[in-house]
Formats: sequence, structure tokens, C-alpha cells
Amino acid sequence: FHSSNGGGRINRNRIRTQKWIQAKRLVANGASSASLDKGIALLEELRMEPEQSFAPKTRDSVSHLEVQLTLARSLIKRKHEDQAVRILQDAVVESEGKHHPSSHRRLLAQAHFLLGELYQQQSLSSSSPALYQQQYDRAVALDPQNVSLLMACARNTTTDKSKAFQYNQLILQVNKYHLQANLWLADYYRYSITAASTSSSTTTTTATLTSYLACIVRSEYKLSCQTQQPQRERYVLQCQQHRNYLQREHADFYTQYNSTMDRISAAFVPVIEL
Repeated sequence: FHSSNGGGRINRNRIRTQKWIQAKRLVANGASSASLDKGIALLEELRMEPEQSFAPKTRDSVSHLEVQLTLARSLIKRKHEDQAVRILQDAVVESEGKHHPSSHRRLLAQAHFLLGELYQQQSLSSSSPALYQQQYDRAVALDPQNVSLLMACARNTTTDKSKAFQYNQLILQVNKYHLQANLWLADYYRYSITAASTSSSTTTTTATLTSYLACIVRSEYKLSCQTQQPQRERYVLQCQQHRNYLQREHADFYTQYNSTMDRISAAFVPVIEL
């Protein structure tokens, strides 16, 4: 026996779920403009419903945040970036200061990241990087194990090298042998070593060279394991350029590199935990 209210709520949730499934289908990748517009209208209806009326998340049900995120992405496809920004701003404000389950935190991280990208597009002409960088930092803080999110933040951080360095370091905390992160860091270290050769103390340079060597070794090891790696030729060439640099400028570290690689190939495992 249901109270009329309970039955009404179940019914509302069912209608909402059907509307959500239909909207998702309408705005799926490759949708026509007409289809997108229909989906956007449905998502807008769902968004206008109060957040607290949404049922707890199940496999088929939808959260308010999910509606906002999908709506923002659909608006971006229709080139309505300003509207998307407003919706994402609402979404992150709504979620601020609340305790969230991990699935919600991951969605919220996506919202912050997307908002950062939109701010970045706007600020290319006007405001400071601090605005979008703040959004990327929040995204990463919410979902620190998400390597593709970290990669995207690092890729978008073109002006602030030390910030991109942080993101790539975080990637290595999740996956030590991540090829692109190791190669990015190798470039960064080589740049630092070259810049420091005129000014810095030898201890700093030695520490940086040790980190540099570790990145090259990890990259080489990863490439030896992954013969099907996309763009493999490019990565092999990058490693070769780093080896040449060591051989030319830092012979003692080049010797260390060779002995390390010999030990690895003899054992078929990365014997040193660099």
C-alpha cells in the first residue's frame, strides 16, 4: 500500500528517467542540429526541476549534475558557449561545500574542467590564466586518480610550465610508466638543466639529471613493452634525442643510462625503482 505521495514520487522519477534516456539519445555524438535542439529543450526541462527532487542515483536514474553537464556539452556543440558557462557555474556553485559520493565527485571534476576550458577560450583575448587554472586545479583535486583528466589539464596548461609539471608528476603517481608524462617531464628537465648550466649549483643539476635519467629509462622501458604503441616512431625518436643529449653533454650519466638499460634487459623487468 503506497501513500499517494510515494506513488506520485515514483511516477515522477519514472517520467524523469524516460525523459533523460530520450534526451541522451537526441544529443548523442553525431546528432543533427535539429536533434540537438530537441534534446537541449528536454534537458532544459529536467534542469529546471529542483535538485532535491531528484532520486538517489541508480543505474538508470539521473542526477541533477549529470543533466547540467550533458546540457552544457550539448550547448557547446551548438556553439552556445556563453549559456554553457552559466549552466556550469550554477552546477559548481550548487555542489560547493557539500559532501559527495565518488561518482558525483567525478562528474563535478568534469564540470570544473569544462568550465576551465571555456574560461580559457574566453581569456585568450582578455583575462588572466588564474581563472581557468583554478578550475583545472579543482577538477584534479576532485578526481586525482583520473589520468585522462590529468593529461587534459597538462595539455591545456601551455603558459605555466611549473603547473604543467605538477600535473605530469601527479600522472606518474598514478602510473609511473606513463609514456607521454615521462617524455614531457624529460623535456622539462632537459630545459632546466640547460638553463641551470650557467647559473645553478652542481647539486641542483645532479638531482635534476637523476630525475631526467629516470624519465628516459622509464620511457624506453615502456616502449620496449609496447610495440603497438600509437605514434611509436615519434616517441622512439624523442628518446633517441634525449640519449644523444646525455652522450654529448653529460657522459657520466650516459654511462649510467647504458648500465641501467643493460640491467633491465637482462632481467626483463625494471630492476631499479627509479
